[in-house]
Amino acid sequence: MIASCQSNVERDVGGLACPTGAHLVPRAPKATETAKCLDAQGRLEGPAVEYCDNGQLRFSCTYHAGEPEGLCSSWHCDGSKASEEEYSAGQWNGRRTVWDSGRKLKDEHYRNGVLEGMRRQWDAAGRLVSEEHYENGKLDGEQRAWNAARGRWETSLYRDGAFVDVIRSSDAPPRP
Repeated sequence: MIASCQSNVERDVGGLACPTGAHLVPRAPKATETAKCLDAQGRLEGPAVEYCDNGQLRFSCTYHAGEPEGLCSSWHCDGSKASEEEYSAGQWNGRRTVWDSGRKLKDEHYRNGVLEGMRRQWDAAGRLVSEEHYENGKLDGEQRAWNAARGRWETSLYRDGAFVDVIRSSDAPPRP
């Protein structure tokens, strides 16, 4: 888990360049795990990084006016990827992917902070367990999910977030 990482307060955070008007706030001994840039109002502005005790990069993101902007990434302390999230004006906007132990758990898309498009989820063994389509944050269209109790894939139809009907049940997983 990311939360179990410890800071390495001796780590050199050189090379972190702040934009004009912002200043670097290096990590103080035993006070914080991060190095970040702050603007005159004390808001995050520019790059921010965080490290695990073993020196592994744990988090990297760029901020504008205190809000995440662009690609933010996190890693587990063993170096495996934990997440990648695309931001615009502080909201998820684009792809968001989550991993655990090197296995992808979730891949989804957002528009202006709202779930939009395809969401896929996998179990801890790496097997696809659901595919869902979202419009404006609501299930809309076909949703394919593994029904463990029945040992079958079920395809259901949703409109504007409301369940309509089960339209198909099969032993075969959905096509990628």
